[in-house]
Amino acid sequence: RHESGRVDRQLFGRSGRQGDPGSAQAFVSLDDELVRRYLSGPTRRTLDLAWQRHLPGRGRMAVKTFNLAQSKAQALALKQRKDVLRSDLWLDQALSFAGGDTI
Repeated sequence: RHESGRVDRQLFGRSGRQGDPGSAQAFVSLDDELVRRYLSGPTRRTLDLAWQRHLPGRGRMAVKTFNLAQSKAQALALKQRKDVLRSDLWLDQALSFAGGDTI
């Protein structure tokens, strides 16, 4: 899975073309970069333990865990975009010598 759910949906949408029915299935691992970067160690260990012990509901737990990791990644990306925009606006104001629009 990708850090962005939009990209996942785009890739899944490529499975069927020109009205043909299609399907897509994501194969994921607890070693995926998405999980390693955006989920805490205890969360990963809990899911790993549930999977090893074949606990009921482990599939739903895995889906929710990967969705959580993806939402954390998307939230961080949004914050970074906002920070870049804020910095860009500040630089535009700080470096505008003419005092008017500099576009």
